[in-house]
Amino acid sequence: MREYIEVQIIKKANEFFSLVEEKTKKIKKYSNFLDAMREDSMEIVSLVSMSYETYGENERLECYKKAIKLCENVIFYARLFREYQRITNSSYKIIKCQGDLLIRLLEGLIKIERKNKVKNQYLFSLKFAK
Repeated sequence: MREYIEVQIIKKANEFFSLVEEKTKKIKKYSNFLDAMREDSMEIVSLVSMSYETYGENERLECYKKAIKLCENVIFYARLFREYQRITNSSYKIIKCQGDLLIRLLEGLIKIERKNKVKNQYLFSLKFAK
């Protein structure tokens, strides 16, 4: 189940990166914000991909948490661009909706990881209780 969700998140992260690239390609000013926004969206893809290949529970949780923070940053930058009228309101809403979706998926994976961690600790304690 987790693997399926992780594959879907990788797809969504790639779509999110492409969306950010597409919606911001016409922006000429504010290159620092633009670079940060694009780098953060690219970093989300690498974190999610890395978490898929990582076997340690704590490392995966850290990757998910960092990816959530980066999604929030990208949404923040999109809001700034909308306020400075560099992207349209509809472009902002699309980026925000996709970012929020990605955040919810990552939060769901965090819950799954925590449940698995508790279950594994319980099974480990039962093993030594015998």
